[in-house]
Amino acid sequence: MPAQPGLMLHVAVDADGFTLTGDGVAEALAAQAAPGPRILRAGDGGYDHPKLYGALTALKAEFPGTTGFTLSAAPGLPYHHIITVMDLAQHRLTEDDYPDRASLRTATRRVGPEGAPEPLMPAVTLAVTH
Repeated sequence: MPAQPGLMLHVAVDADGFTLTGDGVAEALAAQAAPGPRILRAGDGGYDHPKLYGALTALKAEFPGTTGFTLSAAPGLPYHHIITVMDLAQHRLTEDDYPDRASLRTATRRVGPEGAPEPLMPAVTLAVTH
């Protein structure tokens, strides 16, 4: 069976949350009953990283050839928000979704048969927006 092609995914971060776009993104997220394509901030005002992680793992399940995405941020967005998204996408964790930021923060990396952490979507390209 030929390898599944990767998804041309774009993740945008703005003051209100995350937006995931690309051909087939909305349909794939719906098929996996995953959050998105728009993920608003959590009720406490923080970015909902657990939902973003759940969306990324769902997209990886639908498009296993996907190794990364393009990331853009709204002008003036603090840099640490960009870094957090990049860190989140590096490795698969033991679970595919987490109920809250505390459980995501304490999660451990999933290890493959070779003993190395399994990658999620580590090839992140930063896009410049104006």
